[in-house]
Amino acid sequence: MQKTFIGPHLRRLRLERGETQGAMARVLGISPSYVNLLENNERSVSVQVMLKLFEAYGVAWREIAEEDGSGALADLRAALSGPGFC
Repeated sequence: MQKTFIGPHLRRLRLERGETQGAMARVLGISPSYVNLLENNERSVSVQVMLKLFEAYGVAWREIAEEDGSGALADLRAALSGPGFC
């Protein structure tokens, strides 16, 4: 499976809500430095963080996946159809 990068989408979501990286990190249960790495596409997003993102911010996975032509939709479908998500 390819790595999934959502940097621009994550940054836009955070800025639309007027949050700092620290505030978003608290909501997602990760460190502010990890939010920064995600926003700059220096780290791929894990399934666990994606699920927290969808739950906490009410974002549909299709919104992020359909905006990105890099195969993120296929990656998300594969991840969510794996063990533990059926």
